Amino acid sequence: MSPCPETLARDVLQRLPALAALLEAAGARLLTDHVRMLGTSLPSPVQSRHDLPACLERTPVVLTANHHGLDTLAQSWQSTLAFALPGLLDTSAPGPSPVPVLATGLPSLNNVTFPAGLLCSDFSPHAGETRTIKIPLAPARLRQTMAAAAPPVTREDLQRSCRAVREDVRLLPAQRQAALDFLEDLRSDIGVRPDNRFADQAARWNRLLWSRLFVDGLAPPLEFLELETVTARLLQGDLLQPSSLMWGLLWDEAIRTRLLAALDGCPGCWTMHRLEQCCGLDRPGHDDLAGAGTCFFWAADHKGRQTPLRLERTASGWRLSGSSRSGYACTWPWEPAAVLEGLASRRLLPSLFTSYAALALARGVVCVGGVYQSAYLARMAAGTARALGQTGHPGLAAKVAAIPGDWFLAGVHLLLVRAGTCLSPAHAVDVLAAGGGEDAGPLGPGDLRAMGRLTLGEAILAGLAQTYGEVAPGAERPVGWRDALCAHAVSTWAPGLVVRAMPSGGLAVSSCPCS
Repeated sequence: MSPCPETLARDVLQRLPALAALLEAAGARLLTDHVRMLGTSLPSPVQSRHDLPACLERTPVVLTANHHGLDTLAQSWQSTLAFALPGLLDTSAPGPSPVPVLATGLPSLNNVTFPAGLLCSDFSPHAGETRTIKIPLAPARLRQTMAAAAPPVTREDLQRSCRAVREDVRLLPAQRQAALDFLEDLRSDIGVRPDNRFADQAARWNRLLWSRLFVDGLAPPLEFLELETVTARLLQGDLLQPSSLMWGLLWDEAIRTRLLAALDGCPGCWTMHRLEQCCGLDRPGHDDLAGAGTCFFWAADHKGRQTPLRLERTASGWRLSGSSRSGYACTWPWEPAAVLEGLASRRLLPSLFTSYAALALARGVVCVGGVYQSAYLARMAAGTARALGQTGHPGLAAKVAAIPGDWFLAGVHLLLVRAGTCLSPAHAVDVLAAGGGEDAGPLGPGDLRAMGRLTLGEAILAGLAQTYGEVAPGAERPVGWRDALCAHAVSTWAPGLVVRAMPSGGLAVSSCPCS
């Protein structure tokens, strides 16, 4: 018996009350109207925005839902598409506006977005529950390395990837060719542009991929930047300026003490008792790090893995300290110059709190994230305002408290692909491979106009085909849940979804039991 999509949807909304509230309040709003509203009421900044990246000078509104790396996951790249959609449909604009994305490089290369590889839909008869094929670019030994600390992909790595693509019997011929063509583009790029970091490659390769997803001349410029790099540049000025918000939060001991207490347990910040336990271990494991967070900065160990840090007082003053998974002690003087040196060498990386404090709280940048960020960014603003208010800074506290923090745009689907009777959310490589309809191949004006007619609620409900898999424990997920959600999205929740046909090339494909 096929799973009931409405039951699965209720399960998601019970686990994500913020998403349920958004659907109730704004689900009937056109998706494009929702995106336009994100930049209509800018918060008053605590300090000047003059040092922001050029792409944020005109309108300081940026998508922060993505993880850094190759952005091919359906739910991730389609959130970027949704963010860009109003500009894509605005025929009166003199030229395309840049699409700014600040993507965090803190997650490992093996996280759900699979940043060091390509993702394709799996239509083979024995596909797993996620219906996703992973094509790795980076060696397996780097799977726990942060994207921000990963070395560059080499031509030899790409040669291995090409062999894997040719040998993977699950790929449809069109997917195989699209993947090989894109990998060849990446090999050519490496020959022209050598890099020292994977993050630099990924930013450039995402711009290349983005341009391939649209018919010629239609793609607006994509500014895909690493969140931690942008934050480190802002801190170069902030940490040397005692009048800046960040200097006060980090080096005014009264404010910092209140702040550490106010945000204890907040996602993206720190959980002090877990952090004390973790930093006290000789060789903390992956499970030990879960839920601990870090105090303002992460350290990168010799393998580029996250090392959480706590602030501790010593006879000579405060310092950051922690233990890496390799058993090495990590200590850092708690002084602005020393922290800036660590950021410059990338041995220290800003935490999510530090990045959002520098961008959203200090400069009033509208950071548009997913359902989790919309909850914890609001908590960050409230906790920071409380700490400032408790230490004699009521004016500053009021400005920070006025930061809404609940800007949301993630987890949406605008586009599915079909092979035979089976539907799947469209990963970026699927779009390069898909055909069908008058706009066969890359996305064209007809596809974009159809997407522009979707409501926010329709796009969110269509996105449950991935969201459910993220929030529901594996043991609780019924067989066929993704097929059921995709079929119901097209038939009932969002019949206006764009569906592109995937040529099977004569290969057998699975039959969706919900069709």
